[in-house]
Amino acid sequence: MSLFAQTADSLNVPRGGRLAVPVAFGWKGERPVAGAELRMTVENGFTWAAVASRGTRVNRSTVSITYDDLPKSGRTKARLQAPDGAWDASKPALSVELVEKGAADGSASGDSVSSTKAVEKEADVDLFMFPPPRASKPDADGVVTYDFDYGNQGSQPAKGTIRLEPFPGYSLHGRPKECAMPTKDGTVTCDLGDIPAQATFTFKVEVPEEATGIPEAVRYSIQAADSTDADPLNNDGIRFVEIKR
Repeated sequence: MSLFAQTADSLNVPRGGRLAVPVAFGWKGERPVAGAELRMTVENGFTWAAVASRGTRVNRSTVSITYDDLPKSGRTKARLQAPDGAWDASKPALSVELVEKGAADGSASGDSVSSTKAVEKEADVDLFMFPPPRASKPDADGVVTYDFDYGNQGSQPAKGTIRLEPFPGYSLHGRPKECAMPTKDGTVTCDLGDIPAQATFTFKVEVPEEATGIPEAVRYSIQAADSTDADPLNNDGIRFVEIKR
């Protein structure tokens, strides 16, 4: 059995902009007996803009996701904030390692280690939609509130829409004024018009009474309505909800 972690070699981001780095990971060969830990560390002046729902902040630089049952082929995104000033494009913005659970620091090697560099570049249109910086929890009525950051970090104006797709058993609680009525499967489309440089989009989701753990709650995305988005990696994802009963 061998572990692997893989990220893009290099991605573009403007100064002070948002960068979503896709991370693929898993195992090859015989099924692993023990779980594993995915460690993601920002470097080179980059910081965490948001942390995956299942992730834990180890310190200011490192986020860890522990898997008791490591998927053979898993995916997540590291959502970063670029520095306001220049950075060294020859050095990684993010380093990733996948190790067997409980292993010491620096034990990863070979295919289980990867890194991504960032090149400073401002696109014409570059929309982003980032989840809250921490895991979201339901209130006493079983309703979870999500405050998403969104915006256009490109140099040209653009119009856009947000799409929200609750997972089975989940539904939107109320409806933001920009959004159309839900379709039969609960999907909602929200016409935002002109996208600002940065704003907050708030919506609420009703959690099923039988839900436990950290389940998937809603799939989200933002799309440019009248132009081509230079970096769609920033635009979508799945948000979980942390439920403790």
